[in-house]
Amino acid sequence: MTKFSKLCTLLLAFGLAAFPLNAAQPFFCSSQGRVLNYVRRGPDGGKVRWKYSVTFDRISKGPSGSAVEYTYDFRKPGGAQMYGGPIALHAQIAENGDVTLDLAATMLSIFRNMFPRSSFSSEGGRTVLPADLAPGHTLPDASAEVRVGALRYNVVVTERKVLREERLTTPAGEFDCVVVSEHKVESGMRSREVRTLTWYARGVGEVRHDTMDKNGKLQTSEVLESIE
Repeated sequence: MTKFSKLCTLLLAFGLAAFPLNAAQPFFCSSQGRVLNYVRRGPDGGKVRWKYSVTFDRISKGPSGSAVEYTYDFRKPGGAQMYGGPIALHAQIAENGDVTLDLAATMLSIFRNMFPRSSFSSEGGRTVLPADLAPGHTLPDASAEVRVGALRYNVVVTERKVLREERLTTPAGEFDCVVVSEHKVESGMRSREVRTLTWYARGVGEVRHDTMDKNGKLQTSEVLESIE
């Protein structure tokens, strides 16, 4: 389950949207057909661990905001598909630009791809990525559990803080970002403790995502390579 655990470090947030003039642009994509391409490497720009694209398939406007359906497609460095195929996900964007994500639903989608004949259940996991993120803000803790038969996988995310604003240069361009730190503990099918830093840009969402061990040593760095 090592690759699955690494996958669940991703807090899915991307953007490019049209919203009311009094609303902040969200840290999430709501442009139908947009594709964001990422590469995850080892420390110091080292070996490629995987590549993936996020395609925003369908945007449905409603009275209280937008429902976004999007798909992850993970590939090994050689191009072979991972996790049993594309992973279908969804998010809600409120009129004020706040984004609601469901960590448990994300984990459940991955398990269903990998073990299509198994029975599953999940609970918890809903988180909000506010449109007004700014240095000094703290975000509520998040937790989720997925059960595959008698097996369980749990993840608890705490110490969620907006550290600073930073302009970041990537192969996809330069972005004005807020940097969010988190502490995550996984248990059950896998036991792991990590700290993460994620760079979010308005109109783009996640631009970079670093994962470190509990002692602060960098394990992987994931960067936005291109936008289609």
